[in-house]
Amino acid sequence: MSRQVSWSNRSCQSSLPIRNRLTAEPVSRGDDDARPQRCRPFSNSARRFLFPGCELAFYERDTIASFAAFHYNGLTFSMPKSALVIGITGGISTGKSTFSRLLRDLTGARLFDADRVARELQDKDPEVRASLLEEFGDAIFSAAGDLNRAALRAIVFADPEKKRALEQIVHPRIRRQWSTAAEDSRRLGQLFLADIPLLYETQGELLCDRVVVVACAPELQEERLIARAQLTPAAARAMIDSQMPLAQKIARADHVVWNNGPLDALAAQAGIFARSRV
Repeated sequence: MSRQVSWSNRSCQSSLPIRNRLTAEPVSRGDDDARPQRCRPFSNSARRFLFPGCELAFYERDTIASFAAFHYNGLTFSMPKSALVIGITGGISTGKSTFSRLLRDLTGARLFDADRVARELQDKDPEVRASLLEEFGDAIFSAAGDLNRAALRAIVFADPEKKRALEQIVHPRIRRQWSTAAEDSRRLGQLFLADIPLLYETQGELLCDRVVVVACAPELQEERLIARAQLTPAAARAMIDSQMPLAQKIARADHVVWNNGPLDALAAQAGIFARSRV
């Protein structure tokens, strides 16, 4: 069973030229309010997940074997029927890592966790640690040589140049690791999941057969970040604002997971996605 995703949108606009990333052809225009032929509402009624100005509805479609398309802002995006390398991204504290783990557990796929690899590089890679010391000074390290991530985070989110410097130290190494692992899985015909927070920012979508964006309402994203990182509201907003706008990621995604509800709702969406590609 698979799903067709229909969007009705008023405020989540993107200035990016929108084309079908998979075929490089312009996407077709469609009627946002028209249901696909031979569709029936999900669980006998369309389930709608609301956030400011946007509305998302899932529909069942039993005439195709996998996710076929979704409509966004009057545009139709097509997707492949088979995908081996799936990139998973979203905003900070939207739930992308939780969704990635749920999908891994359901499919048995290999999961690459970019945040975990970044921490390992910062803690164990001599070249990375030397570059951090040179760029940020010894104030980000304890007397025992441990990295003070809170101090580093405060620096990079207060200074865009320092943020770029950190990304240049860490992200090329992360990309080399996950791109090699993804190609190994592709060669073996095995499913590979890549949880990459900066997937679009580093053009990692070019290495993926499909991209999933995990999103939630802005106020919920801020609440989760404050609770998780023990930040002030101002600091949380600054971290969120330093990232690519979530609306732009949604506009470029092959599939959108809406994470406004409880864990059970997110798990249900992971199950739908897992079943759709087998």
